Amino acid sequence: MKNDFKNILAINFGGIGDEIFFLPTLISLKKEFPNSKITLALEPRSKSVKDLTDIIDDLFLIDIKG
Repeated sequence: MKNDFKNILAINFGGIGDEIFFLPTLISLKKEFPNSKITLALEPRSKSVKDLTDIIDDLFLIDIKG
């Protein structure tokens, strides 16, 4: 029953280094919920993290500085 999630939204605002350090969390989520789609909400400056892994299905870019 715990593997029934279709979508997971992970939120992490910071620079690219912060996003790289967040990857193990996303990997753990994918292992726990292998059929789920993972969307990462982050700042536009860090969007290149998606190029580093296939764990992230979609990005949701939010400009938190206005």
